[in-house]
Formats: sequence, structure tokens, C-alpha cells
Amino acid sequence: MKGEKKTTLWLDILTYILIPLVVIIGGYQLIGTILTGDVVGGRAWLFVFFEAAFLLLHIYTVYHVYQRNRSAYFLLRFLIVATAIRAAIEYANTRNANTDQNFLLIFLGYLAVCAVFWVYPNEIYFRARKHLFLGKNAVKVEEEIEAEDVEISEDAETVEEKETRDRLIEMGVPDSLLDYVYIADGAVHGKQKLPKELEAEYEEYKASIKEENTEEDS
Repeated sequence: MKGEKKTTLWLDILTYILIPLVVIIGGYQLIGTILTGDVVGGRAWLFVFFEAAFLLLHIYTVYHVYQRNRSAYFLLRFLIVATAIRAAIEYANTRNANTDQNFLLIFLGYLAVCAVFWVYPNEIYFRARKHLFLGKNAVKVEEEIEAEDVEISEDAETVEEKETRDRLIEMGVPDSLLDYVYIADGAVHGKQKLPKELEAEYEEYKASIKEENTEEDS
């Protein structure tokens, strides 16, 4: 409901518990992998690079969340998507896919599950609380801009509908048929849901147009 104070429990759990845990555990595992000499070859170091970048993304995001600034709102949403993609890659790797095609299918399937149960709920949650990062005035301005865009779109549709209606009248379409016909390729066509009581009138109109065209040709 409008004006209802929304809880920040999930945001607090995410930023004060889950993200720090990911950074601590992930950092410990990454350092351990490097120190034990398990990183051999360019591909392994590429993996280390991406893992490090992923952990830095967590740290950078949580820093901005503590600041409650504008960047935090977008970073959180990006991090949610990034974690879903990473989880899908890890899951596909653990399934021992014997071909690239199998890997891709497993990856996309798990990513779809993550999108439904992880990305989408978080997207709704953070959109409902964007005022925490953008400020109430910024959110209000954003909503006003969106409302104006909708209004402009509706006005454009109204103008287009009026122009089409005027053109149909110029083409001699009876008033009773105006809502049930449309123009395509310069000709008038009946819509699929043309009422039965208007079918005869529509056919009569089409016959008159055909007769006019025949007279012009002759």
C-alpha cells in the first residue's frame, strides 16, 4: 500500500551477513588455491582473475550500500544478476557436460530457475525500496517522467486513431462499420470479430467499392 513503511530486513541480511560471508569464504578459498600452487596455466589464472573481480564487486557494492547512495541501487541489481550467472556456470560445470551443447542447455536451464526464484523477487524487492538509495524526490521525478511518457504514448495513439477514422470516412465507410474495419495496403478490410449483423452491410460496401473500381477502369 502507498505510504506503508517497507521493511529492510532482507537488505540488512544481504549486506551485513551474506555478502561479507561470500567475501570472507571466497577470499579464503582463492588465496588457498593460489598458495597451494593449484593454479597452473593461463586458463587457471583467468579463473582466478574472474573470481577476484567477482569478490571485488561484492566489496564495492556493499561499500556503496553502506553509503546509501545512488550507485548502490544499480550495483545491487547488477550483483544479483551476476550471482545468478555465476551460479549457473558452476552448476553446469559440476554436471560433467560432455559437449558444449549439453553445457549450454544445463547453463540456460539453471539460469532460468535462478531468474524466477532469485533475480525476479530481488528485482521487485529493490524497486520497491529504491527511495532508500535514490531519495524520495528522485523517485517522484522518475515516476512523473514515466507517467508523462505513458500520457504521450496514449495521445499519439489517439491522434493516429483519429487520422485512421477520418481516412475511413473519406473512403466512404459507413459510420456503423468504422470500429470494425482497418486500412491495409490502401484498402479497407474487415476485422475478424465483425458482428454478424454488420456482415451484410460490410459486403454491400465492398461491392460498391468494387463497382466503382470497375467503372473507373472502363
